[in-house]
Amino acid sequence: MDFFKVLVIGFIFLSGCTGNNSSMQADMPKGVIKLSANEDGGGKSCALEIKETTEAQYFNMGGTSCTNDEARYFMLENVPSATVIRFDDKKCDDSGHNWYFKIKTIVHPTTTRRINLRELKDALDGSIVVKGVMLVEKNEPDEYGDGKLSCVVVWRSALP
Repeated sequence: MDFFKVLVIGFIFLSGCTGNNSSMQADMPKGVIKLSANEDGGGKSCALEIKETTEAQYFNMGGTSCTNDEARYFMLENVPSATVIRFDDKKCDDSGHNWYFKIKTIVHPTTTRRINLRELKDALDGSIVVKGVMLVEKNEPDEYGDGKLSCVVVWRSALP
């Protein structure tokens, strides 16, 4: 009888351990990047859902309801920590950039107010733009023109 109890308890313990990765996956929010022409979310707007993959995700603005060269503001909702996002003036499949801004989330999960891309232009690399968001890198910020966003690239962090 004692052997049977030990066997059952061992089985329950092992079955609980094997599901850890799936429970971590359930705790990871998908995250959404909301883009808009206006600070209040009005004008041309769209929502980019971040997929559960660590591969680069490319969003051409021309293929969204934001349309090309319209979005000026972004807002993050439930974006997992350590997710990197690049806002770019060129279409995703074009080479070269006039400007881009690369940010990284540093709080899990990250939800922000609407942020004007111009705020990234004026921020220093490595600085905290708003709670949970760090500017990682920017290229040719003086070339930035309001509403000239053409591509968003997302690298979602891997599970721990």
